[in-house]
Amino acid sequence: MKMKERDYGVDLLRIFAAFLVVLIHLSAENWGSYAYNSTEWFVCHFFDSIGRSAVPLFVMISGMFLLDPVKELTLSMLWHKYCKRIAMIFVVWSAFYAGVFYVLWPILQGYPAGWGTAWQMTWKGHYHLWYCKMLLGLYLLMPFLKKITAEKALMEYFLILCAVFTVLIPVLPFQVVKGFMSETFFYFTLGFTGYFVLGYYLKTIMLSGKTRGLIYLAGIMGLLFTIFGSVAKAYAVGVPYGYYDPQLPNVVSMTIAIFVFFQYHAGKVANRYSKVVSALSGCTLGIYLIHPMVMVVLQKVGIGVGMCPLYISIPLVTVLTFIISLCLAWCMKKLPFIKNLV
Repeated sequence: MKMKERDYGVDLLRIFAAFLVVLIHLSAENWGSYAYNSTEWFVCHFFDSIGRSAVPLFVMISGMFLLDPVKELTLSMLWHKYCKRIAMIFVVWSAFYAGVFYVLWPILQGYPAGWGTAWQMTWKGHYHLWYCKMLLGLYLLMPFLKKITAEKALMEYFLILCAVFTVLIPVLPFQVVKGFMSETFFYFTLGFTGYFVLGYYLKTIMLSGKTRGLIYLAGIMGLLFTIFGSVAKAYAVGVPYGYYDPQLPNVVSMTIAIFVFFQYHAGKVANRYSKVVSALSGCTLGIYLIHPMVMVVLQKVGIGVGMCPLYISIPLVTVLTFIISLCLAWCMKKLPFIKNLV
């Protein structure tokens, strides 16, 4: 019965979001090293723009399930089931990357091991592990946010505050408005909390076909602005520039459009391949955690975005990195201790 109730469309969305993460990191690898008016920069920027919804989508998926007020959540459960696990994942994987990059590789190349740097980087975390720290912050807020999601009117009010204070006001050109926001010390809806609550909210309502169409149109416009608005800004300031921030209206509209599309249209396709989709979905965290190492190793053997024209190499290496990371994540999930860290 539980298998029939599983939403395989969301599983497919999770896989898609993991692929976008890999796409972002590969397209952004040399993003700032090209001239803003070069074809190379535009190609990197184009793929980078497409992937900007990756992390917000993961957050919305988490909120979709974790913020259900019907599900019991004690403070003990919060720590032992959620916070402790994500903290353990962060520390272990940070130590892994720090150990490889600052201890193992220097030794293999005949240089002294950087134990001090490795120690510092273990607590700072590899660049992509910021996600674990952000997720820990959301977990700590769950008891409060579940009170909000328990009441539809309160949830809608919270999302309106998010839209106004987190998305709209920061992009307004009026300094007096921004100054007012700063002086009110309003931080409650900042960060990814809006995405977290929005994921659950969209799960609880039924959108009409007309509303979905408007959402898709807004998403397309958001993508076009991300691509061409960034180009216009880059030419204006004379350096590479990207409207990539997750709280910008263009990225928000893209993210909502993708989420709604998968929510309403991906289920039929995903249900046909439910076993495969479910298995792949279970590997997405592992893909996220291991793919930067796969990228580095591939680059060491000459397989990187610079091996051929970027419009070919970026999607090609993204697919290859994703597949290898998926295989590694699948294997790690079979190991007794490691499976709890992926």
